[in-house]
Amino acid sequence: MSILNKEKILELARAFIEEGKFDKAIREYEKLLLADPTDLRIKLRIAELYTKRKQINEAIRIYREVAGGYTAEGFFLKAVTVFKNILRLNPAMIEVNEELAGLYERMGLTADAVRQYDILASALDMKGMHERVVDIRRKIVQLNPKDGSARIRLAELCQREGKIDEAIDQYEAYSKQLEESQADRGKLADLYEKILAHRPSNFEMMRKLIGIYASVGDHKKALKWLEQGQDMVESDPDLLQLQAGIYASQNQTETARVKYMMLADLYKGQGNIDAALDAFLQILVMLPDEEERLADRVEELRPGAVNELIELALVRRQELEAEEQRRQEAEDRGEKLPEEETLPPGKRPAPKAAAAEEKPQLQAKAEPAEEAAPAPAAVAPQEPEEMQIEEQPKEAPRKEGQIKPAPAFDIAANRKKADASFELGFAYRSMGLGEESVVELRKALAAYMACLDAGCGDAAIRERISMIEAKLAESENKGVAKPPPEAKPEIKSEPKKEARKQEQTKEQKKKRISFV
Repeated sequence: MSILNKEKILELARAFIEEGKFDKAIREYEKLLLADPTDLRIKLRIAELYTKRKQINEAIRIYREVAGGYTAEGFFLKAVTVFKNILRLNPAMIEVNEELAGLYERMGLTADAVRQYDILASALDMKGMHERVVDIRRKIVQLNPKDGSARIRLAELCQREGKIDEAIDQYEAYSKQLEESQADRGKLADLYEKILAHRPSNFEMMRKLIGIYASVGDHKKALKWLEQGQDMVESDPDLLQLQAGIYASQNQTETARVKYMMLADLYKGQGNIDAALDAFLQILVMLPDEEERLADRVEELRPGAVNELIELALVRRQELEAEEQRRQEAEDRGEKLPEEETLPPGKRPAPKAAAAEEKPQLQAKAEPAEEAAPAPAAVAPQEPEEMQIEEQPKEAPRKEGQIKPAPAFDIAANRKKADASFELGFAYRSMGLGEESVVELRKALAAYMACLDAGCGDAAIRERISMIEAKLAESENKGVAKPPPEAKPEIKSEPKKEARKQEQTKEQKKKRISFV
């Protein structure tokens, strides 16, 4: 056919279209296709005319031929436009949706491909083609592996179809992404719960889950998993200490006592005598009547340590009683509860009921304890002594003359607090709680330094200081935020006598009370 004849046919076809005679226009275009079946532009016009005549099936057939031709020639954008025309006529065409998604994928338009595959998956699901849906969901995850919602959809689908292992694999992959981004801990805890329901032997994950619940103060859930992993807990001093602390915070003193006894035996087996003694100390804080029952076991660990633990327990109970009173007064005034209320069980004060029961005994012992440690400044009027404490920071940066603790009693108390923060810091670290670990380790570092400043030459303290400094440096390199630098002066300015009535309010604010 000559060019002239082609132009004449095209002109005639346009005239028929203007007159609304679409069937005659189609016949004219078909004459051109007989001469050149590969003319995609003519086919596209025919498809458009079929659409105007409401002959949808014929229009779709021609559109698909055009889209396939454009794709074969590498004109992907033109092919995309044609596929979209088809889906406007029939959005439920699964094959066309899949071809369009594949075309987006070939073009590197990942977001468009994922969106189209998602539409395809929904359509397949409505038709009950679940195996195909699983395949499409897998492809979506492959295209966008960082999309957590896509992994969740695939995991839930696999779970529904009985593909449990694949579902758990997807949950684990998503949990690792959340761990790296340190994003929503609540969502991470939910994932851990789903995974552990099918893989209960994943103790490392269980430790992380317990750590999350402990850090947000959800003691009920933390205790649930501590009990579920009891075999793991009984061989892990950090978890056993946490479990005992939770029971103590819930006033389940007998259960807490049993756990602390187990903790003491565990530390003893590891050769950590200080930690074992601290476990016995927690029992004496809760249950002062246990003194006689524990005496032999304490003396076996360290001769002469019984009286020291009794004194420390007395001081700790006084601190807990004062702290509980302060919090109660804050509640009565309608003020927000202090920070201790949200701390993990091992760092929270004892329940009010326990403190109230012990109050008469504390009062009976407090007065002799204060008389037994007279200070040189005791003969001076109270006003000059207070003036001395306020002016000392201006005189010397080292503050050597400020608050001279009793040689054994105050150093020992500070050492116990340092050991508690040390153990808790490494416990948090093992649970993956980096920021909480840094806070506790810096508290321990400041307290140990205070012991050295007071004249304690224990080599174990210097060794622990080196360990803490190494871990803090490692945490800083990983980007863990530093706690405020004023933490150290707070510990160094701890008062000499906790029972002094006129300074009691200030003193209690500076103390960090610990059951652990």
